[in-house]
Amino acid sequence: MKVSSLSVKPKRRVFIVILLWVCVLSIANTLAQDHTEFSLPKGAKARLGKGFVEDIAYSPDGKRLAVASSIGIWIYDAHTGAEVALLTGHANAVRSVTFSPDGTTLAGGGGLGEDYTIRLWDIGTGKQKAILTGHTSDVRSLAFSPDGKTLVSGDDDSVVRLWNIETRQRKSTLSGHTAQVYSVAFSPDGKTVASGSWDHTLRLWDASTGQLKSTLSGHTHWIFSIAFSPDGQTLASGSRDQTIRLWNTRTGKHSRTLSGHTGWVISVAFSPDGSTLVSGGDDEKVRLWDTETGEQRQTFPGHASGGYAVAVAYSPDGKTVVSANMGPDSLIQLWDVGTRQHKAALSGHIAGGNSVAFSPDGETLATGSNSGTIWLWDTDTKRHKLILSGYKSGISSVAYSLDNRTLASGSWDGMIRLWNIDTGEHTLALEGHTDDIRSVAFSPDGSTLASAGNDQTIRLWDIDTGKQRLTLVEQAGRVFSVTFSPDGQTLASGGFNGIIRLWDVGTGEHKLTLAEPGGNGFSIAYSPNGKTLASGGWRIQLWNAETGQHKQTLEDDLTMSDIFTSLFGIGHPKLDLEGHSDIADLIAYAPDGKTLASVDEAGVIRLWDAATGKRKQLLYGHTWTVESIAFSPDGKTLASGSADGTILLWHVP
Repeated sequence: MKVSSLSVKPKRRVFIVILLWVCVLSIANTLAQDHTEFSLPKGAKARLGKGFVEDIAYSPDGKRLAVASSIGIWIYDAHTGAEVALLTGHANAVRSVTFSPDGTTLAGGGGLGEDYTIRLWDIGTGKQKAILTGHTSDVRSLAFSPDGKTLVSGDDDSVVRLWNIETRQRKSTLSGHTAQVYSVAFSPDGKTVASGSWDHTLRLWDASTGQLKSTLSGHTHWIFSIAFSPDGQTLASGSRDQTIRLWNTRTGKHSRTLSGHTGWVISVAFSPDGSTLVSGGDDEKVRLWDTETGEQRQTFPGHASGGYAVAVAYSPDGKTVVSANMGPDSLIQLWDVGTRQHKAALSGHIAGGNSVAFSPDGETLATGSNSGTIWLWDTDTKRHKLILSGYKSGISSVAYSLDNRTLASGSWDGMIRLWNIDTGEHTLALEGHTDDIRSVAFSPDGSTLASAGNDQTIRLWDIDTGKQRLTLVEQAGRVFSVTFSPDGQTLASGGFNGIIRLWDVGTGEHKLTLAEPGGNGFSIAYSPNGKTLASGGWRIQLWNAETGQHKQTLEDDLTMSDIFTSLFGIGHPKLDLEGHSDIADLIAYAPDGKTLASVDEAGVIRLWDAATGKRKQLLYGHTWTVESIAFSPDGKTLASGSADGTILLWHVP
């Protein structure tokens, strides 16, 4: 029965008005939420970076763009480029993504760890609908049947599986490939499933019976991507052999080879009318091909030097091409097909967070990436201010001078660079190391930079001249970490051999050796008062920095299975490690010296009471290893940079 508003009692009308305002405010707050706060783990207050890109897919109506990443599935407004949502649930990276034909469901395939599930999401609510289990390796590709009732998946174990979407059960398993299945697709009529593999073949399967119909051979290397033409008569395949092949699906015969790429062809997709094929790969170009003649119609610049397109797609209306890059720029680019003009770029998908460092004033966070770029982030707005580039390999370490004027960076190519943090200009290159640099650190007075690496040397540099002052040779092995004592008179170094050495900064003489059987020294840190040196390795050890005597071992009885159970509702399938017995890779002291932070191989961060050695807090939420941690100058924030391509900012109690 319809109720007139006049028949509602006054008090009830007031309640309804208040309730409506609460709903409106709630919706407004949700819509106003910054993307840096989407789906944050407990204890985190912001996320910088969006993780590296694995796959992309347009929604059938062309309004949404889904991006499978190392931390979840990002949903973008395809017209404005605005972030709409971040769908999380996979324990590790999402390798593949696809929309159902009606656009109501999104499927994501997991990988890069222990979570090889396929998860189904309700696009309207953003809620997870189902989890499909059965794959035992990375789920590389997904595709819905035209009627949306079946999902096909391919994995690294060379298996193709068909799933009943209504019952959530596996329908059949298609076996025959002898290497990873990197791409799967349904024919437009739903009768055929195609699969492309690293065994250099494509296979066509009967979608109803699961029987093999034909095997298509001709590629001379791995097949990365396949796609059916809209009329179903042609199948395209892109390969590491630098070619695209077009196949007649009725006869199984090779009909045409498209040549022009100078590198691997990683992704291919047909335009909605079938007249054009778009392709992308590691030669930094996105190419459009005429499917009738095999000629290139146009070429988009693609991505920065050293990058490669991991995925390409056409918008449903055929007017836009999108390409996702893995490399120095790590951008998702949108191109207007008609005008050949660049339309937009979706940024923030960085490759790794190998090193993090707060500026002395706390206003900027520097992060080094696997792609050889350094990002400077505004800690207030959570937006990047500058990108420093010039390296050809990954950044291993970054450090600020205490006068807040210079940033030092070390790379896997053995090069150290100094940067003006106001302008982003490269000011000086320090050359001398002959192998990977693992650590750089400024002296408290800013006059000296210490560096260490895999060439078994520690080098002290004069910042004004760029000249080497001293070279300290570590005979026992690679040096992973260096740090100055607060008074600047002593340099501590830790290496893979488990030995920690203390050196006189003025003379270069060896002062003390701290060692324990089993190995420490992956990470070292002085307490702010300089009285204690902490080392991370097989255990976290605290040492008297003056005498070299061992003071304490920090241990925790929480297992990784406990953590996985609390995170994902399942015990960890392989790890059952007590405390940091799985190696405490990183350690850092808070500025007041009361808290010590540590990170283990599984990416779990522990905060310890530095006085008692008791665990205070657990922080976890990265989907891959944590490569670096740093406290803000006020001690209220801990930054963690991860190989998952994100930096999390955590509340420190």
